[in-house]
Amino acid sequence: MITHLKTRGFKGFDIDEDIPQKALFLGKNKSGKSTRAAAISLAVMGYIPFATKPSKNNADILNDYGVRDTLTVAATCGDTEFERHFYRTDKGVSQRLRVDKKKHSAADFAVALANAGGPRIIDINAFMGLSDQKKIDSLFDIFPPSANLKSLDSEIEKAKKDVSRLEKQERADTAVIQRLTQSKGEIELPAGSLAEVQAEIEKLTDQVKQAQENLKQAEIEEARLDAEEKARAAAAEEYKAPSKDVEKQEPEFSNPGNHRIHDFVSGKDMKPDAEYFGPDPIQSIQKIIDTLNGAGCGICAAAIVAKQELKKFRKEVAA
Repeated sequence: MITHLKTRGFKGFDIDEDIPQKALFLGKNKSGKSTRAAAISLAVMGYIPFATKPSKNNADILNDYGVRDTLTVAATCGDTEFERHFYRTDKGVSQRLRVDKKKHSAADFAVALANAGGPRIIDINAFMGLSDQKKIDSLFDIFPPSANLKSLDSEIEKAKKDVSRLEKQERADTAVIQRLTQSKGEIELPAGSLAEVQAEIEKLTDQVKQAQENLKQAEIEEARLDAEEKARAAAAEEYKAPSKDVEKQEPEFSNPGNHRIHDFVSGKDMKPDAEYFGPDPIQSIQKIIDTLNGAGCGICAAAIVAKQELKKFRKEVAA
């Protein structure tokens, strides 16, 4: 980056001033605006590309821009000063190149300038007149890429592959979205608002919980009655067992709760008269249970209640 400009006898101006990073020269005509730009260009490039006659001939440069027999322009890039001194001799006009006040050949001068950052000068008017491709080439010349161009090509190729992969993924995602949208449209929602549906679900859930609780209580009651029946049966067996010291005695009468007729002549129980006593309730309940079992309702509440009633009648008969 150019940081300082110095001239002696350049278009009649002796300049010695700093150049900020971003500078805009303003002033009246003949105040030195273009003189500064031309001096910087001459110091860096050895000629003035935007001049009316952009000559690289030493004599033309001295004759066009010098007012005496010598002309000096110097530009500082970073911390290095690059100076071009034009002077007239008996043999013509010569140019002397110096870097930090030390004489250099043209080749060494160019190398030192490149090492100092290689400043570039561009004529905007000429740039706008270039074709698009030449504009690109000019920009690459002014701002050369820091990376290798082959590496840049590799990055471009990788970016193309990434774009292709992302496009493929986008197509797949779009297909999924379309399928989900179609499936959503085919879903049949139940009638009513969401709150009503939620309330109905909660109501059914409570009913299921209550039915499960009833079934559980019925199973508990059935287990209790079964245990009582077994206990009574065991007690009856123990009561009926004859003692070694007591002779077996025939019962004087039959238990009236078993719905049997006792013949006191023969001493035997006789089958009850169905017309007198009605149908046997044990048989009727058993038929109901058999019908429920045949219909696949062996564990429903009705079957459990019927079994409980059957055990009650059997209990009464055994009592």
